[in-house]
Amino acid sequence: MISFHRLSIAAIVILSWWPSTPQLAAQEHPLWGPLHPGEHEVGFRRIWTFDETRAWPRSSALDSLTGHIARPLRIDVWYPATCEGPPMPLRGYVEMKAPDTAYEDLVSQAHVLDHWSYRNLAGDSTSFERLLAVPTGACPNAPPTEGRHPLILYSAGWFNRAPDNTILAEYLASHGYVVATVPQLNPGLWTYDFHSDPVSVENQVRDLEAALGILGAEPGVDRTRVAAMGYSTGGDVALLLADRSPLIDAVIGLDASWSLSSDDDVSTSSLFRAERHAEPILVLRRPFDEDATGGPVLEQLSGAPRVVAEVPGADHGSFSDDPPELVFLGNGTAGDGTTHATIARASLDFLDAALGRAAGFDGRRLADRFRDRGLRVSFKPPTGDGQE
Repeated sequence: MISFHRLSIAAIVILSWWPSTPQLAAQEHPLWGPLHPGEHEVGFRRIWTFDETRAWPRSSALDSLTGHIARPLRIDVWYPATCEGPPMPLRGYVEMKAPDTAYEDLVSQAHVLDHWSYRNLAGDSTSFERLLAVPTGACPNAPPTEGRHPLILYSAGWFNRAPDNTILAEYLASHGYVVATVPQLNPGLWTYDFHSDPVSVENQVRDLEAALGILGAEPGVDRTRVAAMGYSTGGDVALLLADRSPLIDAVIGLDASWSLSSDDDVSTSSLFRAERHAEPILVLRRPFDEDATGGPVLEQLSGAPRVVAEVPGADHGSFSDDPPELVFLGNGTAGDGTTHATIARASLDFLDAALGRAAGFDGRRLADRFRDRGLRVSFKPPTGDGQE
């Protein structure tokens, strides 16, 4: 097991590779827009390991294989820290090197997708290089702060680059959370890419469950306070992770597929059992229709307190890193950055309410707070817990 408090082989490789970046003051996060950091500085580490219970075939010629074919895992972790050096550039999320060649296929696959995604976002080579050079809000391998912090397990949307919603992860970590994610991997290198289908979604669920098993043993993680969060298809992953693991205490769906229509990977999944869910659930989504509470999966989750909030001006991409990065490049509007910040703040408000030490989850109070911020909100209490 790799501990936050022990320097791993991966960390040694990372520190020797990072280019020099000027130290930033606490408020000078170029991609954060109107977001303000919490009381903590933010560290970032990458854990490399394998899930030995599953195979990740590297070739269709299975009888000729030699070497390791267990499923590789790369766990990206943001955490409250004390920075001893400069923040890393965005390039660090994309081009961080693995500790050995056992992970070369994972590294190669993620590198291709991430570069393709950022190049498409930037539009030209100059903008691409400028984006990758911008300082983030995280320091590589910084010593963690003392104490135990709630854990957030995040899943990106279908065909998303691996370092998506890094701004949200940095923001939450600055407010006292440990945030972790894994890149999307297909069932095997030679099979097919990650798709929005039940097989791929289940693989992502199991990847995050493996990450939970590793991080839940860390001294800086409070495994009595764990949330699952996901964007788009990743929202399906987050809800199904709560089905699999009794350690999940809250769920956030960021424009999650299951909260928008019946076209999702939840309602047809063998993992889904609506009656298992009693944890607080937040849905943050784009303006959808006249019924802010609709959706078959939402209705089935009658044993859980559900806050459904529609974000004015949002579209599907608003729930990713794209808006603030486009603003930085000069291709977005101030409103895009404001919408992204609204989503981040609402996520933090919910996590504080759902994972705080105060007794009980007050969904009505949270809904009122969201309304004060201009969100269109519905609170649905558990069945038998009063009226809306």
